[in-house]
Amino acid sequence: MFKRNFLTFFSLCLVFVQAVFAQIVIHGTVTDNGAKYLGNGAEPVANAFVRLIYQPNPIVFFSAYTDELGQYSIQISAAGVENNSLQSPDAYRLLQNYPNPFNPSTVISYELAHPSHVKIEIFNVLGQHVKTLVDAFEYGSGRVVWNGTDDHNRGVAAGLYIYSMRAGDVRINKKMLLIDGQTGSAATAANHSAPVMSDPSFLKKQMSNKFILDITGENIETYQLENISIGGDSCISVSVNRTVTDYDGNVYRTVKIGDQWWMAENLMVTHYRDGTPIPQVTDNGDWAGITNGAYCAYNNDENNMETYGLLYNWYAVNDACNIAPEGWHVPTDEEWKKLEMFLGMDESETNNISTYRGTNEGSKLAGNAELWSYGDLKKNPAFGESGFFALPGGYRRDHGGIFGLIGGSANFWTSSRVMEIANTEVWRRIITCDLSSIYRDNYTMFAGLSVRCIMDLEPIISLDHITIEPKNETVYSNEMIQYSCRAFYSDGSKQDVTIYTDWSIEPDNYGRFSFNGMFYPNYVDGTGIITASYGGKSDQTSVTIPGGDPEKTGTVTDIDGNVYKTIKIGDQWWMAENLKVTHYRDGTSIPHVTDNNEWAGLTTGAYCAYDNNESNVDTYGYLYNWYAVGDNRNIAPNGWHVPTDEEWQTLVDYLGGYSVAGGKLKEAGTEHWNSPNTGATNESGFFALPGGNRSYDDGDFRGMGNFAEFWSSTEYLNSYVWNRHIGVYYSYVTPGFSNKTPGFSVRCLKD
Repeated sequence: MFKRNFLTFFSLCLVFVQAVFAQIVIHGTVTDNGAKYLGNGAEPVANAFVRLIYQPNPIVFFSAYTDELGQYSIQISAAGVENNSLQSPDAYRLLQNYPNPFNPSTVISYELAHPSHVKIEIFNVLGQHVKTLVDAFEYGSGRVVWNGTDDHNRGVAAGLYIYSMRAGDVRINKKMLLIDGQTGSAATAANHSAPVMSDPSFLKKQMSNKFILDITGENIETYQLENISIGGDSCISVSVNRTVTDYDGNVYRTVKIGDQWWMAENLMVTHYRDGTPIPQVTDNGDWAGITNGAYCAYNNDENNMETYGLLYNWYAVNDACNIAPEGWHVPTDEEWKKLEMFLGMDESETNNISTYRGTNEGSKLAGNAELWSYGDLKKNPAFGESGFFALPGGYRRDHGGIFGLIGGSANFWTSSRVMEIANTEVWRRIITCDLSSIYRDNYTMFAGLSVRCIMDLEPIISLDHITIEPKNETVYSNEMIQYSCRAFYSDGSKQDVTIYTDWSIEPDNYGRFSFNGMFYPNYVDGTGIITASYGGKSDQTSVTIPGGDPEKTGTVTDIDGNVYKTIKIGDQWWMAENLKVTHYRDGTSIPHVTDNNEWAGLTTGAYCAYDNNESNVDTYGYLYNWYAVGDNRNIAPNGWHVPTDEEWQTLVDYLGGYSVAGGKLKEAGTEHWNSPNTGATNESGFFALPGGNRSYDDGDFRGMGNFAEFWSSTEYLNSYVWNRHIGVYYSYVTPGFSNKTPGFSVRCLKD
């Protein structure tokens, strides 16, 4: 099609590869399974270890711990990958924070020459201590997030701050600038990243951007989600299952029903909480006469334990050494009643004795239908609804120690004596295969029943609502606006959760958000709806985006009377539409050439419509060979000119360089560009359109919908001319050169 400067193009590709994961932030919230079944809501999981594992090479990962609100933030960057290997760095390093300036939070990265005690602190310009972010023995590399708060979690004022690292005999200081600040407000505590394991060749392979999200922690099930595509800042919030571990190391699934946390499996511990063994009694005669704690497997068959847990007499349940895991207890009769009423039982029925009560509450508590004998219990539509998973583990009789009813009934102890009847009687619950309701009666302490434990009651602080600020703003397309999200809790506290919030706008082509709530509008004219989502709550506000800022937009008219929109980008004024003039500035007609062979042989100025179809001109303008562009009669409107290569470079540099400028120049969406139109935001208002080109060698038309080619006015080696290429599959701008015969689009620049 045309010759290019392949050396320049190859260099740009290297820049693009290195920048794919540069400064990407993945953040989110880890909550528990408190809303999975019938729970009244999920709660944050603190101190969970969150890893993003590079799927093709699992030794490469990025990580962080969740804070007390379950929030995490992981930065993936080319610098982080290449500099944060577990191979010891040659020296201690404290890297420049990112972003800087910042609001509301910033990431500080550091590297340790060898395992050391490291302390990272924040000071104000007067040298006064503000906050300690890290004070621990570590190895390799790490990251920590500071969100503009002091040691008391109070927001600090905007201004210059010093962050300092002491490790070994080394002390390093750097400066950073907090804009706006959070004075007088509570804010999220710093999120201390764990050491990061990396492979320096990671970004150079570019085989995949697939990651595994891996979450581990105390009293939660390991969570893994594979094949996550990482292409930019994003919010990944997940729910994990809480667990509880007994003294023996047995791990139990748990479930929240209403506001109660219950074990979802039967207890199988063989020691009390203080480590004292619980006696195992297998002999029937011994069991019937024992008056201290004891346990057994059903039929004394240990194979039953994994499914049904163990059976305990009530002396074990009531022993002062405590049979329940730390933080848990055997439920009282009243706690069972609360569970039953939440499941739908009328309060007047809960006190009934030696009878089946309620309607389908037993079916809601039961689980695993294959283990239950045939009956009404598992035929009820509500079967298994609560996630409690009661299993028919049977029981051991108080007289004779005989086992019975495995597969037919589940029998559970409460911790409540029936004092008004007898000192040896205890309340219990029975769920049977024959009925969908629940039986309550008193039973002797000598029997062997299953045990389910319930979490100790603690004050529950729940998320009440969130708010977006500011509200109902107007922002021009060449500007940006900082949004924040604040969370309000049931205890009256509030928290800035901006960087943990999932931001979106509808219609989605109205703009984009960065992870820290900064909104970049596209060049549109209308009102969009912004939604912030956090912790299952959401808030909305409108944003009005006028068609353009009067100080940054305008028009220009060519000699044919065509009127073009114009846009100010940096200090340059550009046409925001492709040229479609058919006369030079002096009124001389530019030759209109449609024949392919004639076009390929031209050495004088010419123009054409793509595919020689004039219906394409209103949208894409005309295509011109460079002989028309370079003609001294001037193709541009009065006061304007075709930009030089240096002027094109000024535009590219202003928009952030080759790797991102193309996306900021391209019209967003797929109305004119083919899919995927990678990176297109049109933040600049340039509205680059994929007008394709006309080939220099055979005059064929190519590429409409896939790429845009723009002439510069700068010749190269007399026979060639510099140009700019923008494509559908990437967000960068490619400089190149070609001979003077192809047909490219033209954008003019104000003198």
